[in-house]
Amino acid sequence: MDRPLWTALPADVRRTVDEHLAVRRHVHAMKAIRDASPEPVPGIRACNDLIADRMTELGLPLYGPTSSASPVAGPPAATPAADLRAADLPPDPSATGATSRTTP
Repeated sequence: MDRPLWTALPADVRRTVDEHLAVRRHVHAMKAIRDASPEPVPGIRACNDLIADRMTELGLPLYGPTSSASPVAGPPAATPAADLRAADLPPDPSATGATSRTTP
């Protein structure tokens, strides 16, 4: 890979980034890139583009299940709100009479 951002990283950081990507820890990889980059620190978009290119070079799927036994189907679908159960939601503070504001 010949991206300037990638080649500016020390070898041990590039190895760490690859290890994070292998287990789909994209945020950890992004932090490692930003922490080890010379000033000016690259933005989120630049890091994300680098991660996508690196995953492609390593033959890792960008989306889909983490198991190599399952086919990659694309980005995960959003869960419709109707599928949520009331038990899955945090308690409503207004139901107990508690409020977040204090009135004088």
